[in-house]
Amino acid sequence: MTTDTKRPANENQPRSLMARGIDALSRREYSRKELREKLVHALEEGQSAAEVDDVLDALESKNYLSDERYARSRVRMRSARYGNRRLAYELSMQGIGAEEVQEALQEAGDEFERAWVVWSRRYGNPPEDYKEKTRQARFLAARGFGFDMIERVFDKAREEACKDEDD
Repeated sequence: MTTDTKRPANENQPRSLMARGIDALSRREYSRKELREKLVHALEEGQSAAEVDDVLDALESKNYLSDERYARSRVRMRSARYGNRRLAYELSMQGIGAEEVQEALQEAGDEFERAWVVWSRRYGNPPEDYKEKTRQARFLAARGFGFDMIERVFDKAREEACKDEDD
């Protein structure tokens, strides 16, 4: 028994930029900047960066590509672990405008509650000394929570510890 190893005639032709863009977007959301970098990196002979921009414009006009939708999706996926500062920074690095960033962050929920959950999972007990407090603060700061949120978390942790002692 022999197998047919013939390839379709069009397989030797380069895939169109549009097909590659749609293929990438079918897997997950991309920002315009991120998808542009991906497509430019994979340019084949005879294709130019100007063609990539035309494809991105077409994808946006068909609403396949949306920075606003990308920002909301990214915030939804990462807000349980990170603070608003880090989320805003990541979005701005992907070319998302300040207005879209602010709209997406509004959907993230209460930042203090998220900071409390992140801290509780990792530590659960208020810091006993200055060294431990700075360690816990660095942990939360590295995740993008502001120092006002960090202080509020420590205040709540102390209150919870006092309640437990009183009971």
